[in-house]
Amino acid sequence: MKKNVFLTVLMCCLMCSCADGFDQNVVNTALKCADPGGFFWGFWNGWTAPFSFVASLFTDNISCYDACNTGGWYWFGYLWGTGSIGFGLKATVKRSR
Repeated sequence: MKKNVFLTVLMCCLMCSCADGFDQNVVNTALKCADPGGFFWGFWNGWTAPFSFVASLFTDNISCYDACNTGGWYWFGYLWGTGSIGFGLKATVKRSR
């Protein structure tokens, strides 16, 4: 039990360290995005969204998603990333009972 708690806290700390930042210099993202995020960045941002949200409560430099994205494929990856966290936790809870 202690090992699982330690690994969970360690994983949360590692995920928080990779939170995506918000570029305040980008005023019009449609015109000034040099490298917009695609499907895989959306998936990664979906994974880090819960941790980014908590961090965004304390600072203005972090957002939950990338404002400079490709649109539909980014959001598909984002939703898949956030949904896979819930399904993974559900499977873990089932195995522990």
